[in-house]
Amino acid sequence: MNKVIHTVISQRRQAEKALKELEENFRTFMETTNDLMHMVDKDANIMYVNKTMAQTLGYSEKEMIGMHISEVVSKESLAVFNEKFQELIREGEIAFETVWVVKNGTEIYGEIKIVTIYDKEGHYAGSRGVLRDYTERKRTEESLRESEELHRLTLSTISDAVFITDNTGTFTYICPNVSVIFGHSYQEVKTFKYISRLLGDDLFNLNDLDRLGEVQNVERQITDKGGRIHHLLVNVKRVSIKGGAVLYTCRDVSERKRAEEMVQSERDKLQGVLNAIGDGLYIVNRDFTIEYQNEVLSNSFGQSQGRKCHSTFFKSNQPCGFCIMRKVIESCKIQGVETSFPDGRYVDIIFSPFTDVDGSPKAIVLSRDITEKKNLQAEAMFAEHLASLGELAAGVAHEINNPINGIISYAEILKGQCEERGEDDEIPTRIIKEGDRIAAIVKNLLAFARDRKEEYSPTDVQDILSDTLNLVENQITKDGINLSLDVPSNLPKIKARSQEIQQVFLNIISNARYALKQRFPGFHEYKILNIKGEIVKIESRKYIRTTFYDSGNGISANILDRICNPFFSTKPAGEGTGLGLSISHGIVKSHGGRLRFQSIEGEYTKTMVDLPVING
Repeated sequence: MNKVIHTVISQRRQAEKALKELEENFRTFMETTNDLMHMVDKDANIMYVNKTMAQTLGYSEKEMIGMHISEVVSKESLAVFNEKFQELIREGEIAFETVWVVKNGTEIYGEIKIVTIYDKEGHYAGSRGVLRDYTERKRTEESLRESEELHRLTLSTISDAVFITDNTGTFTYICPNVSVIFGHSYQEVKTFKYISRLLGDDLFNLNDLDRLGEVQNVERQITDKGGRIHHLLVNVKRVSIKGGAVLYTCRDVSERKRAEEMVQSERDKLQGVLNAIGDGLYIVNRDFTIEYQNEVLSNSFGQSQGRKCHSTFFKSNQPCGFCIMRKVIESCKIQGVETSFPDGRYVDIIFSPFTDVDGSPKAIVLSRDITEKKNLQAEAMFAEHLASLGELAAGVAHEINNPINGIISYAEILKGQCEERGEDDEIPTRIIKEGDRIAAIVKNLLAFARDRKEEYSPTDVQDILSDTLNLVENQITKDGINLSLDVPSNLPKIKARSQEIQQVFLNIISNARYALKQRFPGFHEYKILNIKGEIVKIESRKYIRTTFYDSGNGISANILDRICNPFFSTKPAGEGTGLGLSISHGIVKSHGGRLRFQSIEGEYTKTMVDLPVING
């Protein structure tokens, strides 16, 4: 019996020892584990916490003993526990996500597993809980979700379409707003499978992407589902996703393209206007450098951007003396000046100051050719001169006409007396003849000088030329000029103002006389003036051409195209106004004709007056 009792006692001691070792091992485990472990009584007061839990929550183990569980868990977690309490009693254990409050107010997240503790009678006495802290994972997941949400919101709000494909061009990502550009819904694009369905097969070879590196600004034109054309700017690059992928960013630049086309159209219109005004226009900075010129100036002087204006237009190394560009810029007022080019053209130059976008002051310069205006002014001045001369000539002619009529009458009386006496009447006859010639000259002079509003009427060139020669034939003979006429009497009539054409002929003959006297001061067999009339055909229309050929000193080739300019003259100062040929050119032009010249300096000059035949 004693032996049995001893055995039982021995077994109980061994069991107690084993239990103590087990408890010691469990306690060691609880103190060394990374999990947060605790025990609470039936009223949820903490009876035990391991070191890990106390340190995680910012307390000492001693501080936490006796604390109510509500002091270290969130209200939401406590409410969940209360909801699941009956399940705990029934099942013996529960697990759920919970939030614990650290002493400093921060929170930690974890999954807790709670197991019930029963007393000897089997009643609920409390619970033991194991909390696995996954705060860092939770925060990482939240950050990832936030990043994904931000990414999603960003891609859904930007106007660009973004795609990711693998190396075969198969979609691995499609942005939600793909329909904005391509018109296809997100679901439709997913069925396309390949990026080539949207951007075409010929964008570039994906196999060359590694060689090309990052491809920027590949322009693409596509037609969306609705048939509208879009201009895209596609950026393609390699990205390190799942062993290698291709990122496509498509930006719709259609509005920019249309704006560029509109700007280009407006620029072309403006350029057309600047070219159509017919005047030279350029922009110059303070250093006299041309920054822009219109087509009018380009045609005359070539491309001059970057060159100095005074060098381009006036062949000068220094700013022009008349230039007021800097003065205009400083005063900020539009001003103009009148000058002439080396080729004899007159120009009116207007300077308009402005400030460029970079803040630098510049001037828009408009160069207007006023040569024709000068010509008209010269013609008006010459016409006034002629009017005064005509009045003077008419007065002189009247003064001559009365005594010459008396001389002719007295000569006729003398001639009658000679006939009665049988005497020689040669002298009075010659007096009458010369008197008649003087009377004819006076008559023609009066006709030429008469200020009358003559209308265009049918007339013969031969008659006009005859009246002209009556005025100057004596001077031609006196100068020793050999005059030759070849003007048929059967030439067709022209429609003209006879007085004006006579003025043209007089001017040409006057110039021929001067040229002949310059080459041959005295009598010479080659001192010739040949006047010829003939019919010519120009562009299927008939003209009467009157050619004045003189063997005078001719005209230099480098001024032949300028002899009709106002005030240009080859005669010395005081011997010519430089207006004769300018006026003559205007008269012939107003008659629908042409005034042309051929000349070799030192040999001859040929002046041709072409006047249209009536109904020719």
